[in-house]
Amino acid sequence: MGYFTLAVLALLLVVLLLWLLGSKSPEDRAEADTLAPTATDAPPPSSGTADPLAHSEEAKPVSSLSPAPTSPVLQAPVVNGSGDQLASGVKTKRITIQGPTAGEVVAPPTRDVTPSYQFSPLHQRQPLKREPGLPLPPKPKREPLPKIFRHVVVEGPTELVLKVDKSRQVTVSLAHVDAPDADRVCWLDGRQAPCVALARTALRRYLRQRAVSCRWIDTPDATDGEETQSHDASCYLGTGLSRRNSVPKKGPIHDIASWLARYGWVIPRDEHYDRENRSAQKNALGIYATKGSASDDAVQARKREWQALSSILNEATRDIDAPEAPSDLYGDDDVVGALTLIAPRENTELKPSSPNSLEPPGSQGRQQP
Repeated sequence: MGYFTLAVLALLLVVLLLWLLGSKSPEDRAEADTLAPTATDAPPPSSGTADPLAHSEEAKPVSSLSPAPTSPVLQAPVVNGSGDQLASGVKTKRITIQGPTAGEVVAPPTRDVTPSYQFSPLHQRQPLKREPGLPLPPKPKREPLPKIFRHVVVEGPTELVLKVDKSRQVTVSLAHVDAPDADRVCWLDGRQAPCVALARTALRRYLRQRAVSCRWIDTPDATDGEETQSHDASCYLGTGLSRRNSVPKKGPIHDIASWLARYGWVIPRDEHYDRENRSAQKNALGIYATKGSASDDAVQARKREWQALSSILNEATRDIDAPEAPSDLYGDDDVVGALTLIAPRENTELKPSSPNSLEPPGSQGRQQP
């Protein structure tokens, strides 16, 4: 058994020696170590040194090398670590350059969107196009005007502003009457004042924030300037406006223009309110008043009289001859006449102190309670 083991070991030793004799020489191994990829950037050979590629038999021309399938390459000589060129056998090395693969679709560069560049005619590739936007939504339909307006603003002797809501209002001009001229001066209690201001104040005292209902001469429409144009209408007030839908018993309804004409604060037209106008001229009221002769004591007495009568201003007056209100305010043919709050009564015990004084609503024709 010992001889057999020694024979096997001898055979293995012979095979190892044969393999070592068939391997590369030491020079080849040293040259392979020198051509390792550790050498990167090296200075080019001096101008006095001949090009090693021209004298080397093992060097291959650059054109004979096939490029990599993924990126282009360059060929460069490889030198040793000390910067000296190898005397024997100069090898070349592939240097990969960054870039797209052949046949690959590359995205265009980003577009400059700055205003000075984008809108310049020198850089525009195509004319700018404006795309149509979404159509505007339709305007909401407005509800019809109410029959009774509870917020009324007096803008002038014949002009009212009826508030519908916070964003909607209607301007009304009283029909069949005109306001006095702006430069006209009227007398009141021995003093002069513009007739327009006095008439506006008288109408505000008469309304006293009460509800108003109007019969339109031209119906307001949102499409023809409901809020910007003035519309003619005959307006009324009274307890009958609020009770006509709740209580069977109808109360009185008063024509606002009739009251203004009765006290001479407006000028009727088209033969309307002639009787009220003649009464104002006869009693020298409103714009027809003359220089008064009442003293200060008489004025103070009249003021106390107005305060005493203020408690009965809301009561309805008795039947008197007055223009009748239109039937559409009630919806039937049984219509109470459009009464005026201030009208002289027969056999009255309370007389005004002077004919040219401005009486509050309901002060004439009423007795002290």
